[in-house]
Amino acid sequence: MSFLLVPNEVASDSANLWIGVVNEGVGLSDASLMYNGNSFDLTQGWQTYRTRSGFNAVRYQHIKLQNLSPRTDYILEFSTGGKSRASGRIRTLPEELPTIFERPFNVLLASCFASSRSESILLGSSYLNLQKYHNDKTDIKILCGDQVYLDDPAVYFLKNTHSYNDLEDLLFANYVRTWTQNQFLTGFQQFLQNGANFFSSDDHEFWNNAPNRATLIRDSWRRKGRENWLEIAKNLLGIFQPRSSKPTFNVGTLSFFNADTRIDRDADRDKFMTTVDLLSIEHWVQTLKGVGVLIIGQPLFAEKAGFFGGRFGDWNLPNYEQYKDLVRILNRTNHSILVLTGDVHYGRISHCQVRPNIFIYEIISSPTALVNPLVGGSWSEAPGLFPVNSIPGTVQKRVKSDFKYKETKNHFLTLSFQKEGGKTRIVLKVCEIAGNGQMPKPVKVDEFTLF
Repeated sequence: MSFLLVPNEVASDSANLWIGVVNEGVGLSDASLMYNGNSFDLTQGWQTYRTRSGFNAVRYQHIKLQNLSPRTDYILEFSTGGKSRASGRIRTLPEELPTIFERPFNVLLASCFASSRSESILLGSSYLNLQKYHNDKTDIKILCGDQVYLDDPAVYFLKNTHSYNDLEDLLFANYVRTWTQNQFLTGFQQFLQNGANFFSSDDHEFWNNAPNRATLIRDSWRRKGRENWLEIAKNLLGIFQPRSSKPTFNVGTLSFFNADTRIDRDADRDKFMTTVDLLSIEHWVQTLKGVGVLIIGQPLFAEKAGFFGGRFGDWNLPNYEQYKDLVRILNRTNHSILVLTGDVHYGRISHCQVRPNIFIYEIISSPTALVNPLVGGSWSEAPGLFPVNSIPGTVQKRVKSDFKYKETKNHFLTLSFQKEGGKTRIVLKVCEIAGNGQMPKPVKVDEFTLF
């Protein structure tokens, strides 16, 4: 039984929030949200998702706070039954990118959180201590996939198949366990409720290598099993990790596009997103007025996965025919682009020069809590060429990886953005997840200025 308040996307004058009540029979006739002395009525608009078995249910609302002030902190408190049930905070976006003489716009980048691992509880305290004791206080968080591992533990799902009802209850329970992970001033719940979360999905919001058959997931061996799992997982994703219908947001001339390369992926390795979404990326690239930030679920600088990798691991973006179109679009940019991603269980910084003064940088941050030691602990440099295989209409470019930054421990990254003349200054710091009462120590790993 849990009450949840999770900030979603924010703008300079508004904020989207998700409020949930899980397996709790309390009345909501007097429910309200307080924020900096203001009140939002929550007595109406509740939706209910109940598993077919009837064993689990969540009542929830997606609400939007409006007429907020730019770059302002708001303290949130959800109450019902005369009691405070859940709290959180947000910071709205600045209207303009700060100059080098002002506090930078700070973005946290993270992915791959396996809540079943005992050390995963440390994420919340590391994040809160970063916010409290360091100058790297984040404005927003970008969570670019695998916020839940619905197919964990793999050994269990290799041995068992499930009816629709049993699978739905299992996946529901996994989300609840992850979203409510909480100890005193730590846990994933503390991480989520403090600061805006911009979500996108990857395979473990479904199963490893979704939507394709996975050798280690017995339910995925049959078409009906895959259909059931996809339906349930998409329902839960829409409830617990809602996304705005508008994937872009701007801070002055700095522009973000939060893409999802998993939810609409097809099984024949043709497309990893809808044609409409790809056209939206193309329009975004063509109309950039400054540096662009593209958020995707898997690395752009990658080789095709071979038969073994695709069968026992996951198909990479270059395995999809649509990858060629994405590469062509990015190569035509008139401004530098940062690609933010995760998935691979290590941190890496790589870049290539598209033409004079125009670069594509890829920043990887993964994992925050490694799902299994067998799939972590090693680092790989980016392929030497982008794209690896020649694509008509593009010229292959040399890719350089930063060998001073080879992170393989549980961590997240912060990116600080400032305006410097007509360019954007970017500073990257890594923060390893600290345990045993240790304070997080953000370490600067790179700095560059882009046009």
